[in-house]
Amino acid sequence: MLLYHGTSADYWNRIKREGLSHRPPNENWTVSDAAVYFWSPDKLVEFGEAERDYAKETAFQRAFESAQCALAVSRKNCRAVVIELDLPEDQFEIQLDESGDYSATSGAVCVYENVPPKYFKSIKVSQDLGLLRGYFVALMNGRDHFAGEFSDIEEKIAKAFKDAQIEIDAVEELAQPWSKAR
Repeated sequence: MLLYHGTSADYWNRIKREGLSHRPPNENWTVSDAAVYFWSPDKLVEFGEAERDYAKETAFQRAFESAQCALAVSRKNCRAVVIELDLPEDQFEIQLDESGDYSATSGAVCVYENVPPKYFKSIKVSQDLGLLRGYFVALMNGRDHFAGEFSDIEEKIAKAFKDAQIEIDAVEELAQPWSKAR
């Protein structure tokens, strides 16, 4: 099954060496199980969330949005990473993600086991988005199920970004061009 996973480049060296780990549970979310979370083009189509022609693009976009959440707590490397994987369904038990605000029809899926790097098809890394870190903090600040904490200055910067009404298109534009990771 074709899947997309978004994260921050802070974790990239470990991920390319060890793969995606389902342990420990994500310390930034109070609702997350010890699982690896993905976006599935097939599930987006199955539940009418995207047309077949746009399902891969939509899944990539949702993984990029997940990466932006990771960038809110990133302290070192503010580049988004989106990994395209092909997980064999006969080797992995791929389940619908019903945690948090996601419904079973959102296209989110998860596995409760580690995913070795041999299943990575491609990895895309955005340009440095450090300029927009306040935007990512604003995305996460006050969100249900978010367990992270921000400093007073981070919250003030986030408020300035929120007041500026930065649109997601601006973030996508600054992420370009995506480079392929090795």
